[in-house]
Amino acid sequence: GSITLRIWLLAGVLFREDQMLFLIDVNVNDRGLSLDGLFAEWEKETAAVIGARDAGIVKHVFKVVGERRVMAFVDLPSHEALDDLLMGQLPLSHHLEINKIAAIRDYDNFAGAVKRRFAPE
Repeated sequence: GSITLRIWLLAGVLFREDQMLFLIDVNVNDRGLSLDGLFAEWEKETAAVIGARDAGIVKHVFKVVGERRVMAFVDLPSHEALDDLLMGQLPLSHHLEINKIAAIRDYDNFAGAVKRRFAPE
C-alpha cells in the first residue's frame, strides 16, 4: 500500500519588491519503501529542513498533529529553484506527488494594491 504525506509549502522571496510566493500541495508515496525505509528517508528530510531553516531558507515549519503532513514557509529566489528542490534536491524528492502549485502574494502587498485600486505605484 501507499502511505501519503501531505506537505504544504509557501515558497518565495519574502519582504522584497520582486517576491515570488507559491502554495505547494505535495504527497509522498512510499512505494518501494518499508515503514522503516520511509522513516529513514523522513529522518534525512527533517535534517535537510532543519538545516535549511538554520540557513534562513525555511522560515517556519510545522507538523500537523495526527497526520503525515508538514506545513512550511520557504524563501526561494525563483520558480526554477523551487522546481529543482522538488524534482531532486530533497531526500524524499523521488516520492513526491504534486497535487497543486499556486502562485500567491503577500497580503500586505495585496492590501496596498487594493488601497491604490491596483494602479501602478
